[in-house]
Amino acid sequence: MNADIAPWFDSLRARQLPFLDELKGVAILLIVLYHSQLALGWSNWSQGQIGVDIFLVLSGWMIGRSLKPETTFSDFFKRRVWRVVPAYWTALGALSVVKLLTSHAPFDWSDFIAHIFGLQIFGPADWFFGINPSFWFISLLLLTYPLAYVLRGERSPWTILSAGMALGLFAYVVGHFSHREDVVLHVPARLISFCGGLAIAAALREQVDLQKNGVTFFVLFVISGYLELNEVTLWRPLFYALALIAVCLLATGGVVRRRSLRGWSTPMSFLGVISYEVFLLHQPLLRLGMNLPSINHLANARVISAVIGIVFSIIAGWMLNRALSVLFSRSGKLPVKLSSATPS
Repeated sequence: MNADIAPWFDSLRARQLPFLDELKGVAILLIVLYHSQLALGWSNWSQGQIGVDIFLVLSGWMIGRSLKPETTFSDFFKRRVWRVVPAYWTALGALSVVKLLTSHAPFDWSDFIAHIFGLQIFGPADWFFGINPSFWFISLLLLTYPLAYVLRGERSPWTILSAGMALGLFAYVVGHFSHREDVVLHVPARLISFCGGLAIAAALREQVDLQKNGVTFFVLFVISGYLELNEVTLWRPLFYALALIAVCLLATGGVVRRRSLRGWSTPMSFLGVISYEVFLLHQPLLRLGMNLPSINHLANARVISAVIGIVFSIIAGWMLNRALSVLFSRSGKLPVKLSSATPS
């Protein structure tokens, strides 16, 4: 084996990938920062929406690494659903009760039923961000799982990349001609990012030298960035592609050793463990923090409100993660650590 790519194959065989929790922590931090900027009316200087794509690259990479050709669809889908659904249904139930009790508008029960089954992105436009703007991601996850299963026996990363490109462009065309800007901005690029993660897992499995073939992944992520950012100029998609390539290299242990990043590893790892729960809850809790009347007299009250909303999100995410961990560890149905719910 080429000595230059040996670290990738060592990490491929490892039980826990380097920087996985840390990268999830960075991803959720970017997402929360992005929505905080929107709430404050600031410009999107952080490009924090890339955090969702980091989740999906890691998800594709982890699923492609663990999924075996002989795995049955029922076993695979059941395992994935049980990692995603409990926290989602808990958040969905809590937020639906709050909306039912506090909203003056009639409660849309068809929207709620669609959310239960993760079908919200396939319904009317007002379902996409209906109960909670973060919940569209669940529909996307449930869409990627059958895709991963269909491609599980594919040995060529280039075939997987081509499938991702075709699906992403198809979703873009469907969203464009149906005048669904929500679909155009959120779905196509994320399908490509997920397939990019699957392709990297296949490349490592087949011992493809990623250093020599990295330009293909780079071009893929540039196109993905263009579809998401809708930019005629290239600098943002280029930045987007470089960031995702860096994520891929870190996730596979190809850049640096853990001890060289010790200063940021612990807090990012903590955020990574609770990243899924924080993702589910952060937007309504951010709005709650922004609407606190008791601090309006303070200087920079809106910024303080946003920080309070972020703190609420982290605390609530940790509490939900711990509650489900204790519940499932006692029942013996799931591992104690639920951090793998996102992104794998």
